[in-house]
Amino acid sequence: MSYALTLLLFLVVSLLIPFKINKCESEQGLFLIDHMVPVRGFCALVIFLLHLCYPWAEPHTEYYVRQYAYMAVGMFFLLSGYGLFLGMQKVGKKHYFKEYFKKRIPRLMLPYLIMLVVILFLRCVLWGRGFNLLFFVSIFTGDYVPNSWFVYALLLFYIFFYFCFRFFDNKKAILLLFGLIAICCGLVIGFRLNSFWISTCFMFPFGTVLGYFKKYILKLLKNNYLYCFLISGGAVVLVEIMLRLFKLGDWTYTVCYNIRAAVFLSFCAVVLYKIRLNNPALKFLGNISYEFYLVHGFIMSVVEYQFAHAWPVFSNSYVFAFSSLILSAAAAYALRLLDNRILNKKTAHRT
Repeated sequence: MSYALTLLLFLVVSLLIPFKINKCESEQGLFLIDHMVPVRGFCALVIFLLHLCYPWAEPHTEYYVRQYAYMAVGMFFLLSGYGLFLGMQKVGKKHYFKEYFKKRIPRLMLPYLIMLVVILFLRCVLWGRGFNLLFFVSIFTGDYVPNSWFVYALLLFYIFFYFCFRFFDNKKAILLLFGLIAICCGLVIGFRLNSFWISTCFMFPFGTVLGYFKKYILKLLKNNYLYCFLISGGAVVLVEIMLRLFKLGDWTYTVCYNIRAAVFLSFCAVVLYKIRLNNPALKFLGNISYEFYLVHGFIMSVVEYQFAHAWPVFSNSYVFAFSSLILSAAAAYALRLLDNRILNKKTAHRT
């Protein structure tokens, strides 16, 4: 089976799902926290499809998938920045930042550390692979757990958010946040570091912008929805045309692809103002989306290099795709349960 057919199958299954038309203006579509859960689930599925394309896709199919699927990571960054800003607005800065790191850093780092321990155990005990210098370097540079660059990027963004909004008013904080991330992009480009996050990194501060102007955006959508839909949709088409007309360098690539992501995700927000994803499977995946992101790359490699060698049936692209998805979801759910158990015990012990 071609990867294109696999991709089509997954997207059809995810798109032909129960959804709800928002008739009540107070529902606010994507701008309500609860409505973000199935959106995160859909984005997790898109990222899974992106990584599925590496071993199976034809070159031209892989190119087009990578051209657009990266924006799912941008949506995660956007929702993270947006959620942090709304949380801060809800309880006030003084109370919000009092235990800011105690609440967020364990939730961010604990699943990653658990995955690291699991992989080390499997590598050294079950698979009998030894240690070497490259192995230790890969652990501390974030390459050992697949896709863990996302963890370090979020950790950096959390620190920047605290520094900017703890000590500056919101307008200055947003501008400073953009500036700090721009400096990081400059360092990545200047030192020729291999980093994937620069193509969507500005979606995190863009999320804080959406949070800051939330009331005005909702009022605009309520009173002029058709115009917002047409303008945002037209902007998506215009950006796509412009990207195909110009050759991009390192800096222009970073800027243009972030603008492209901002325009496309803004169009998604407009669409999701009226349409709410209402599928239990996507809600389930959305609730474990971070853990799913952490485990799916490792699960896919296990299926490809361990299972396929022991049982040739896993070499079939159908079996590989669906077994990787199911095992990734199961492992992510187990990781979430373990994570919650440890953190809840820690919280209970403190109180």
